[in-house]
Amino acid sequence: MNLALKPAWKVFHKKNKEKVLGTSFTGTQKTDGGTEITEACIKAGYLKYCDYAGLHTYMKSVADSKRFIDNMLAVYKDKPTLVTEWNMKHGYANSKDPEKWAQDLTEVFLYMASKPTIKAACFYRLLETPNERGWPGLIKPTGIKQPVFYEMYKNWKIN
Repeated sequence: MNLALKPAWKVFHKKNKEKVLGTSFTGTQKTDGGTEITEACIKAGYLKYCDYAGLHTYMKSVADSKRFIDNMLAVYKDKPTLVTEWNMKHGYANSKDPEKWAQDLTEVFLYMASKPTIKAACFYRLLETPNERGWPGLIKPTGIKQPVFYEMYKNWKIN
């Protein structure tokens, strides 16, 4: 905290009145979906030196995603939160079926949208690629829409 986040807070927030995003914690902590590392950082002052807490949620199921989000928001309390990356982990049950994967992503998206302290959720990834284990992108490398995931994203609405 003292080497990076606290100095960033002093320069960006205090001096220049800009917002500071703290580091984004993943679900891969000491236990899968746990908050142990995040809690240690909070104890060291993490929440004092950021306007937004961050998290990445890459879990193995919709239920695990919801549980991790709830666990993180519980330790963040009322701190505004940005989900700076999110998707499902490779190899989760529905990863071979794009339609089911899109349904699961939509369920997680709507769950995040229902949480008042989550201010933004950035879906990973825009470009579908065969390398990096084939993340479901919204468009193909040729620039053509990836039909299932592009339509999924296009239909996400928040009231």
